[in-house]
Amino acid sequence: MDYLDGLESQSIFIMREAYRKFKKLAMLWSVGKDSTTMVHLMRKAFLGKVPVPVIHIDTGRKFKQIYEFRDTYAVRWGLDLVIADNRPAREKDLLQSEGRFSCCNALKTEALKQTLSINQKHLEYVVDSFPVEACHNARSYRCKILNGKSFIGYCSSKK
Repeated sequence: MDYLDGLESQSIFIMREAYRKFKKLAMLWSVGKDSTTMVHLMRKAFLGKVPVPVIHIDTGRKFKQIYEFRDTYAVRWGLDLVIADNRPAREKDLLQSEGRFSCCNALKTEALKQTLSINQKHLEYVVDSFPVEACHNARSYRCKILNGKSFIGYCSSKK
């Protein structure tokens, strides 16, 4: 078994264990390369199915091809797709009026928090990174939003 096969096997094992242990599990899907790989690994771990809801945070600022890809593959893969959308924040032009941080916080963080709040009976834990270390991740340790409640994983694209 080579290095990548080992990482894949370890990732699949961890996903199965997380699914077994955490009953209210969901995963984020930005439709980027890393999160699409996570969906692929989840499908591999569960014989072609993704047994947990998949949350896409819709900022309304992506290319139309991203939305087409998301919708096409959500159907093709039989995903239970939950779209997190902070509609009131999207209707304001926060980027111009309040700056990037406030805009991203409203469009992403608040949208996710609202979605988790609305679906709290079904969603409690969210997978958002690779479960094995492929390289050092400095970003997750600075996260203050779920301080004390998050299980910090690793993101292979961040150094």
